[in-house]
Amino acid sequence: MQTIKVRTTQNVLIDYPIAGLFDRILAFLLDFLIWIAYFVLAFSIFGALNFLSTWLMILLYFPLFFYHLIFEIAMNGQSPGKRARALGQNGELETASAARPAAATVAINRPS
Repeated sequence: MQTIKVRTTQNVLIDYPIAGLFDRILAFLLDFLIWIAYFVLAFSIFGALNFLSTWLMILLYFPLFFYHLIFEIAMNGQSPGKRARALGQNGELETASAARPAAATVAINRPS
């Protein structure tokens, strides 16, 4: 497995495993399925009601257009596809310990 080494300001090297091409493609496909599901659901609802105007269609495209921006801000750089494949913001694989600190670590490092 490939890793990337990051040197901190204290001159400590930290190794992060990098996600492979298969993981990235699968994450993209999961995101794409979410796009398709949203698109089909939104347009089938409003299409069945014969309520598709030009402005409504533009409004329905906004979530798709800003999909990655919304998740970059709201979910710390992870789209639902990346989160499902456990990929971090820069494409590194997240392990269970790296994704969330243990309760004991939080309790010890908690400011008093």
